[in-house]
Amino acid sequence: MEAELTALPESRREAVLKFVAQRVQPLLKHPTRGRELALTLRQSWAAEFGRSFTLAVFILLWIFIVPVPGLLVFTAGAYRFSVGLGTILTGIGGAVAFVLIAYWAGRLIQWFDRHGSGGRGVRHRAAQAGFAVRSAPS
Repeated sequence: MEAELTALPESRREAVLKFVAQRVQPLLKHPTRGRELALTLRQSWAAEFGRSFTLAVFILLWIFIVPVPGLLVFTAGAYRFSVGLGTILTGIGGAVAFVLIAYWAGRLIQWFDRHGSGGRGVRHRAAQAGFAVRSAPS
């Protein structure tokens, strides 16, 4: 930073450096003060998701607000097709709901595959295979 201040007279340069050291640097360091540990993977993912989601929502709203408030118009040749904001948000909400339901269904199927019923799960079969390997004669 001192290189940028070479054009200033010496007395002004010292005043600027003192101001930066006493007033500006503490304000810049304030957000990281008290954080001895780095963000965990979960906290980092949540922060990144929050930023990405906010940006996506703002862009979606920008698409509707800037051209014509609440209406998106598609043009194909001489034909025009308009879709309202409610229709688009319903479609997006339905897509998100479908993805969440598919995720929960996948987790349920994996749980049944792992635990099974009556000793037919992957966990039970792996334990049986391990027991068979350990008890086999060398």
